[in-house]
Amino acid sequence: MMLRHMPDIGSNIRNIIYNQVQRDTMTKIIFFSLPFLKHNRLSLPHVSEITLANLQDLVRIILACYLGMLQPGSKTPTWILRVQILVFAMQLLTRGTKQDLYTFCSAHQATLRISCIEYFIHFLQTNMLPELSTFALLFVKSTDTDALQFAEILAVINNFRVSCYTTTKLDTAEFNTKALGMLERCNRICVTKLKHRTNDAPAEPTVSDKVLALCLHAPYTQSVVIAQTIQTAATDAELDQFMHLQHRITRYALPEELLNIQLDTLQDIASRSAIKAVNAAKCHICFRCGLVAGEIDTKMRLTSTGQSICSQCRSTDFVFSIFAIGNVISCGQAMLFWCPLCRVVHAWQASGHDFRACALRKAPRKHHSASCFMCHKQVALENVRVLDARVGVLHTLALCYKHRPWEFQTKWIHDVESFCEALKHKKRSKPIY
Repeated sequence: MMLRHMPDIGSNIRNIIYNQVQRDTMTKIIFFSLPFLKHNRLSLPHVSEITLANLQDLVRIILACYLGMLQPGSKTPTWILRVQILVFAMQLLTRGTKQDLYTFCSAHQATLRISCIEYFIHFLQTNMLPELSTFALLFVKSTDTDALQFAEILAVINNFRVSCYTTTKLDTAEFNTKALGMLERCNRICVTKLKHRTNDAPAEPTVSDKVLALCLHAPYTQSVVIAQTIQTAATDAELDQFMHLQHRITRYALPEELLNIQLDTLQDIASRSAIKAVNAAKCHICFRCGLVAGEIDTKMRLTSTGQSICSQCRSTDFVFSIFAIGNVISCGQAMLFWCPLCRVVHAWQASGHDFRACALRKAPRKHHSASCFMCHKQVALENVRVLDARVGVLHTLALCYKHRPWEFQTKWIHDVESFCEALKHKKRSKPIY
């Protein structure tokens, strides 16, 4: 076997870089084999979702790892063991069915994964040097390819072969057990490096109270020149934060028909209490918590002076009120509107029937009062079970004293016909006092 017999995984590597992992099965297998993921656990897809050619390529990758073909100066098996590996792999490739190949790959997933890691590094370093720097930016946020620690990972994989080739007998299950231990070492190498770089990342700049005050009191403008002309005391960084925060709140007008639905509901509230109608139609957003921290407060309350107080920072200084009637309000990633059904401001579901049925509103349970099946009385009721023999359904009827059979008649009632005869007999019979 030579390197020219190995599969071309260049398109799979590009799919990983372009975040198109779900594009094909081979890309998913390679991607979930990499040790750079936080919870990387490779599991083969169902046998119907993978092709025979893919399974043959995976066996060739495992064979290349066994023979030590992908690293210069790597550990290679002894002659006797090398012959056993080649005979086993060639019989599997030439005589094995798709199910045989799938069973082998499923039973040796640790070996498959460590082989995919080695072949991935070899292919990337040999044939895709421009993508190598891109891959470093993708996983370690650095143009330094040494930060990927490929040399350390390849050394661990070579140690896997050193630990396996101490015998002259081929035991793939034992190889797979040793590969599992080496995989954990690869994972620890990459996770430690990523955590170190994450901790060294610069923290996001905090927003000062001065900038928040500018957001509340300064006029809204799209021009940086106008903002600099009005706010002469603010620095360029403060103006940049101030305009960024102000532009995170946007209003989109609703159609006239939806506006009329809101106005009819608001008029109904105003007919009872005008103050309640004004307060209900306002959307309150805290610039400190709602915009900066990204948490929209839905539990704001009014103080004794009529100001809205944020339930998180317990302050009224940075709360901004918007009249929500006729608008959908975009606040960061949240979309808000005044629901005419709930009569409060909550998330816009964009379901197409937000003004007819609210998905966030709990429908009240309907309590049906039991009544007599014949006369609809609701007192002195008893349930009588009657079989409808024509359709084979057992009905439960609630009946008052007047329309249920006498107690001694129940043992002769077997179906609807006998039930009707018992009622007729009761109606004809007059009690004698």
